[in-house]
Amino acid sequence: MKAIRFLGNGRLELADVPRPTPVGDEVLVRVRVCAMCSTDVRYRFLAPDPLPVIPGHEIAGDVIDVDRPQYVKPGERVALTVHAPCGGCEPCRRGDGAFCENLSKYGSLRDGGNAEYVLAKETSCLPLPDDFTFDDGALIGDTLGTAWHGVGKLNLLPREKVLVVGGGPIGLACARIAIWLGAEVTLAEIGAHRIALARALNIPRIVNPNTDDLPAAVAEITAGRGFDHVAECGGNEATFQAALDAARVGGKVVLLSMVKSAPISPAAVVCPKELTIMGSWNFNSREYRQIVRFYRANRDIVNLITHRFPLARAEDAYALFMSGKTGKVVFQP
Repeated sequence: MKAIRFLGNGRLELADVPRPTPVGDEVLVRVRVCAMCSTDVRYRFLAPDPLPVIPGHEIAGDVIDVDRPQYVKPGERVALTVHAPCGGCEPCRRGDGAFCENLSKYGSLRDGGNAEYVLAKETSCLPLPDDFTFDDGALIGDTLGTAWHGVGKLNLLPREKVLVVGGGPIGLACARIAIWLGAEVTLAEIGAHRIALARALNIPRIVNPNTDDLPAAVAEITAGRGFDHVAECGGNEATFQAALDAARVGGKVVLLSMVKSAPISPAAVVCPKELTIMGSWNFNSREYRQIVRFYRANRDIVNLITHRFPLARAEDAYALFMSGKTGKVVFQP
């Protein structure tokens, strides 16, 4: 089968590799769509060393072969979770597969979906509803699921004011989820393409910190109080600090962007404002029905996908994605 290999330092190749065979609770999935994620670029594609596995973790496809499955059958359409949980440890038994004690991950610790086929754990397979496309499935497994879980930590009430910092796919998904839950949402984003995409997705209020005075906008929108809740989706030190600064006294800040490091001064912001700062990490299986319900009511979210490529054009796909002039970029093997 054809598969993408990362060779280190931003180089890749399209290779011929053996098609895997499922063993035990594994299933073989024909990949129909695999979406790119910024973590693919930052931590794998641009890393100095070759990646020992096939990249790609936002996967949807159909099951074509099984070994000894408990519930998944050939012919079923599935979305895959980012993680490949064991299914037997205590976190898995309570439905928190992302915290599996024997965790593996597609595209980083085991072969992922930038290929014609992927070997998946049965515990990773989410049944794709009949009215959902493979595009929908690829968005649910990470982008929408991660956003839903993060926004859920805020326990939003109607009319509360929410700031989303960063208008990448997860940030835009957070904004739409918060709107659907009744919040008054503002998006902070500097990229022209992402601002245009946010407008197309009906995000009502957008502030560009490169051209607008963000602290002044925060004061105006919130009558000087600050935002009740802030979702940090920008992924750098500046967006992290902006999130803390924009929250009101007693406000909540949820971190979804995997900022590697950032200075924090509890005496300057966190303690005087009594902020609650929370991390968020993918989603759990208990939330899947709610995510599907949200998506059914917001089908235009699929417009987060702006570009599609075959595996043979992987170099073009990664170059375009890194330009910042896309929404979600997907491979269609």
